[in-house]
Amino acid sequence: MSVQAYGSAESDKRYEVIVKHYLKSVLHMAYFDELNKAHSWLMARWEEVFKKAGAKDAYDRADFQTSYGGAIYDQQEGRKRMMLLGAEYVLKEDGKKREE
Repeated sequence: MSVQAYGSAESDKRYEVIVKHYLKSVLHMAYFDELNKAHSWLMARWEEVFKKAGAKDAYDRADFQTSYGGAIYDQQEGRKRMMLLGAEYVLKEDGKKREE
């Protein structure tokens, strides 16, 4: 069974999942052993954030896609990105692009 893990337990989990806003930084973060659980969690958080953003038209949706980023990283493969939602630049750390 896969569960969210925080703190020291993160090193025990294979997949790291992050949802970020370009100004607010990390909004959600969790760790999972199973990719399908990580994917389900990411999609649920993405939908939650989208609803809170209140996008009403194409302009709002475009703004959302450029203001938020979500991703799944495989920690056993050097944090290789397995999935990306939204804007890639939002997920960069210290202005550096993550290696693929």
